[in-house]
Amino acid sequence: MANTTPNKEIIRRISLLHGASFCYIYINTGDEYVEALANIKTGKMKNYKQELEMWSGMKFRVYNMNSKQEQVNKIETKGEKILPINY
Repeated sequence: MANTTPNKEIIRRISLLHGASFCYIYINTGDEYVEALANIKTGKMKNYKQELEMWSGMKFRVYNMNSKQEQVNKIETKGEKILPINY
C-alpha cells in the first residue's frame, strides 16, 4: 500500500534523465501503486518504470500523454506537479 511518499527529487532526476520536461505523481493511499505521468516516449516507459521502482523502493504505474485520457486527466488534476520546479 502506498502509505508513504516517494522521494520527489529522485523522481525528478530520473524523469529528466529519460527526457521528461514535466512530471506529476498521484498517490492514492488505498492503492499499492504510485501513479506517475511524464512526457516520456512510449518506448522508454518500461525502462523509466523500472528505474523509478529500483531507486524508490515503491511500485509505480507510469503514463504518458498517449495513455488513456481519463488517467491523464486524473493525475493532472489530483496529482502533484513535481517537474518543472516552480520557485
